[in-house]
Amino acid sequence: MKRFKIKLRRYFTPLGISYYKVSKATGVTQNTARRYLMEDEVMIDRLEPHMFLIAEFLGLGFNDIKEFVEIVEESPDSGEIKTPLAEFEGLALVG
Repeated sequence: MKRFKIKLRRYFTPLGISYYKVSKATGVTQNTARRYLMEDEVMIDRLEPHMFLIAEFLGLGFNDIKEFVEIVEESPDSGEIKTPLAEFEGLALVG
């Protein structure tokens, strides 16, 4: 099963703003903004629009996705296998 590891905190912390401000500016709920911005990494099953709204607010575009998204394939035999995003052809976008 493919999952996505999202790492937005490293882009958020240097800005010195609150997740509340990001929430208000993007229309994303405070809980969602806090989850993506206060945790070092977030594991999700599919790439959802609110994640891109937060990334865009932080100055990241769709072309920067390789910088903050990593694909993790969970294998029952050997645990996690990390795959560079460039090799993944079928992004599971929800919208």
